[in-house]
Amino acid sequence: VANNTLIRALWVVLNPFDVVYVVKDAGYIYIKDESGVNLIYDYNLDDKLKAGDHVEGFVGVSSPYNNLPELKASVSYNELTVTPGVAPEPTVMAAAPTKADANKYIKFENVTLTANTTFSTGSATNATMVVNGKNVTLRNNFKLAATLSKDKAYNIVGFAAIYNSTIQIYFLSATEYVAPEPCTLATPVNWDEKIALEANSDKWYLMD
Repeated sequence: VANNTLIRALWVVLNPFDVVYVVKDAGYIYIKDESGVNLIYDYNLDDKLKAGDHVEGFVGVSSPYNNLPELKASVSYNELTVTPGVAPEPTVMAAAPTKADANKYIKFENVTLTANTTFSTGSATNATMVVNGKNVTLRNNFKLAATLSKDKAYNIVGFAAIYNSTIQIYFLSATEYVAPEPCTLATPVNWDEKIALEANSDKWYLMD
């Protein structure tokens, strides 16, 4: 039995895995086990499994879609052993994604868009974001509403996907990037000067 080997029409029994993220009513269930990340596409499980769930007993069929690794379940929820857990946070990535990042839950910080963008719940449209100097397609695959300005920087969260042979990011959320406050160093104390000025006072200083 192959584990996480993605060959079309191959029956797959997965190791116990953790649910990374579920796009409810869209059939997307992102998972992670000891061998890496994967995607289960199943409308019968997406309303039951939750991020952080630890799952055992999954059996399915490998069914890549547009070169994106994907599995289809051959078991029902009641046949699984599910233990609730803590939902994971996305991995912060500074570089532009590659095909090796497919199905990873990623956060990009301080990125910009090449044009003003309005995502709507009515259609799956694309935008272009700039990650470390490289253009990356940002796709509103899950039809989420968002308005993004090309004049602002954002922290963008999504999943890496492959469409045909092109890497893209399935948009989940965006928050405006806030630059960290600069660190201000305290002015060092000139002890010789301080002691000289206060030599006639009642102040005493313990010196190392």
